[in-house]
Amino acid sequence: MKREPDPSFAPPGARYSGLLPQKGWPVRNLKFLRHRVVPGMFRRRAGNVLEPVLAPPEDGKVRVTWIGHASFFLQFAGHSVIVDPNWAKWHGPVKRHRQPGLDLHGVPEVDLVLVTHAHFDHLHKPSLKILQAREGIVVPQGSGSLVKKLGFPATYEMSVWDQLQFDQLEIVHTPSHHWGARFLHDTHRDYGGYIVRAGGKSVFHCGDSAYFGGFAEIGVKHNIDIALMPIGAYESPSGRDVHMNPEEAARAFIDLNAKLLIPMHYGTFPLGNSRTTSRSSACWRRLIASGSASRYWCRKRGSESSGKIRVLCEIFGLVKSSAIKSCWMALLGMLPMLASCEPDPKPMNDNPAALPSIPDKAEIATLGAGCYWCIEAAFKQLDGVYSVTSGFMGGHVPNPTYDDVCGGESGHAEVVRVVFDPHKITYAKLLDWFWKLHDPTTLNRQGNDVGTQYRSVIFYHSEEQKKAAEASKAAAAPKFEDPIVTEISAASDFHPAPEYHQDYYFQNKSKNPYCRFVIEPKLRKLKLDH
Repeated sequence: MKREPDPSFAPPGARYSGLLPQKGWPVRNLKFLRHRVVPGMFRRRAGNVLEPVLAPPEDGKVRVTWIGHASFFLQFAGHSVIVDPNWAKWHGPVKRHRQPGLDLHGVPEVDLVLVTHAHFDHLHKPSLKILQAREGIVVPQGSGSLVKKLGFPATYEMSVWDQLQFDQLEIVHTPSHHWGARFLHDTHRDYGGYIVRAGGKSVFHCGDSAYFGGFAEIGVKHNIDIALMPIGAYESPSGRDVHMNPEEAARAFIDLNAKLLIPMHYGTFPLGNSRTTSRSSACWRRLIASGSASRYWCRKRGSESSGKIRVLCEIFGLVKSSAIKSCWMALLGMLPMLASCEPDPKPMNDNPAALPSIPDKAEIATLGAGCYWCIEAAFKQLDGVYSVTSGFMGGHVPNPTYDDVCGGESGHAEVVRVVFDPHKITYAKLLDWFWKLHDPTTLNRQGNDVGTQYRSVIFYHSEEQKKAAEASKAAAAPKFEDPIVTEISAASDFHPAPEYHQDYYFQNKSKNPYCRFVIEPKLRKLKLDH
């Protein structure tokens, strides 16, 4: 249902971020150079390049392929579009960290190429020179001169809210909060996003943007099926408000009233000091916590496609590749629940939860087996367990926040701290359950949760626990086809996760799709669903 316009909509002037850096920019730029640019120069480029799927989707469907950064290949039944194509391996000293998801020379002729603004990482001339578009290229007002000699049959400059129509393909230019200058002097160039509509489906490409009131206005004016939202590079070295963090992207997605969110603008080029640019987990987990996760989809790195930067998404029966079929079955099952999936209006408190007291003669086990929500729910139900606390251990960053860990760069693993009565349940018995609760043969991964923070690990608190862990691992090995990769390490400082992560399944199982479709089946399989 469409909403009435909100008086908080940003006027045109309010969507310009300006060019002047904020106080402290020399320190931030030094940090960016030392911790992002220079290390990135020596980082091996990950991922693989794929051939595009050339067959168009069926009528009433849309295929979305993420090439990396803000580049997308959109395919409708009768039309196709590429947005912000960028196959660059370097932008100055900034190295691309992941291979482009598609082979540039394998991309077929499309109807249109859309460019959201003139920045070098969005308007990449070498890539544009190779692409073919039968109708031409679309750019914001003021950027036509940059592309007129690149070989396209026509150039269309659009102002905010302008619309173009090509047969059944419709393009709407939408506002954003950013800036459009390619150099310091050409501030006349506009910027924004696009709504691409064909065959009854619509895709919104946000472009680069900070959070602003204009997202609600876009949502009022247009129905959006899929929203492509940037979630990285939000700690700008200049200090200007030019990008969204994952939580702001989730908020903008809700303002848009879109049906499905796909994150972008992270993990390809290190363009900010933000810790989560290499992962979209923060956005995923925040949406889960808010109850909106059934409208979010991310193709995680290192899943069945071995880290290929590619997303295939469709709404209401979108084309299912074999690699993501089971995931889409779960996602499509969640769609009827959308009406009740409303975000929690209360702000989240990121302070660590308080640790429960330890009874006399109780012992502690600290175990990591992927997402701590799942294993916490299981260990809480075992007789002899006093308490289970979700948290982090094994990293090098002192007092890590949830976002530090979720970014995969703090070195911590998601773990549970189990306080138990050894007279009622032995440490060895807890380890028996540990092997049942996850797949210990997948390195730094459990299902779609990928990263070192999801590694399988046993942190021992004594030499006796170390010996028991090694013996248990050896005894469990014959039960698995592949070698067990579980780490066995000495326990270090335990950092409790925020309070809203504690007892998550039992607090949210009746209202959160993640609990219903991920945790509940696991508990049922182990007969722990009582």
